[in-house]
Amino acid sequence: MRSVWRTIFLTGLIAVSGKLAAQSQSSDLWLFTLSQMQGETQITDARQLTDNAAYTNQPHFSQSGDALYYTQMVTANEQSQTDVFRYDMFRHFHENLTRSATSEYSPTPRFDGTGLSVILVDEAGKQWLWALDEQGARQERLLDVEPIGYHVWLDSHSVLAFVLGEPHILQRLPLNSEGDTVDEHIGASLWPVPDTGLFAYTKNPAPDKQPDTLMGYDPATGISNVLTRMPVNVNYHAWTPKGEAIVVKGAAIWRWIPEEIYNTETTPAAASVSESGLPAELGWQPWLDISQYCPNGGSRLHMSNDSRYLAVVCHIDN
Repeated sequence: MRSVWRTIFLTGLIAVSGKLAAQSQSSDLWLFTLSQMQGETQITDARQLTDNAAYTNQPHFSQSGDALYYTQMVTANEQSQTDVFRYDMFRHFHENLTRSATSEYSPTPRFDGTGLSVILVDEAGKQWLWALDEQGARQERLLDVEPIGYHVWLDSHSVLAFVLGEPHILQRLPLNSEGDTVDEHIGASLWPVPDTGLFAYTKNPAPDKQPDTLMGYDPATGISNVLTRMPVNVNYHAWTPKGEAIVVKGAAIWRWIPEEIYNTETTPAAASVSESGLPAELGWQPWLDISQYCPNGGSRLHMSNDSRYLAVVCHIDN
């Protein structure tokens, strides 16, 4: 039975992203310490947190910044599933919080600070949103809707959830009650936009004809609007505490500042080389060079609330 639900689970992970290669590629988690020097952000320390040639993904700092949660593939007796891990930022050790026979992923600190919410894949392959306490013990199932792929907390009583389907949809779901569909054809990257009241997600109804767009949803009005175009071949984003969108593109972190206005068409200036020696792309600008640590690029990322740390999932060259 376990091998059956493992196959279903892995298929579900692939379906969430729509990118087979990205989801099946081995990855490691890196932690970068950031400092301001002469008005510029620089990496002053880099630490490779995992080194196991397995699936590592979905980093998420705790609200206080004392812990970094992430998802890790665990293999025993030739069977694999994912568990939720916690990295202690001060004592520098890893702890497997879930240690279960089923898979848990997408660890997210709960809005009210009472523990974590995770996606739990049961033995039938169904993906539910569950609550865990701070030690990783299961508390309760939070939603009757499935299959949930990813989620972000709107407040202590409701979430925005990526619900798998044809197409994938974004739903606003109060706990233990029916919700509403916000949008469809969405991607697997959901985050609050600091100090705006907005929640950002990616969308692309025609991937062969147009680039992904970064959308902003206002729960007060129920309206979504386009924020900007995503960089080419980039699917995941996050936000700095200052409200700047960041992505991994190639072997660099790129940044988009909402206050800046860019044209929507490529221009010769967009193909120029920036002062950092990295190629510039219209609307997004190279910010941090991580090629020394992540030469094969990366995917998901998250920044701590105090802007001191950046966690990045880096691809491994198999």
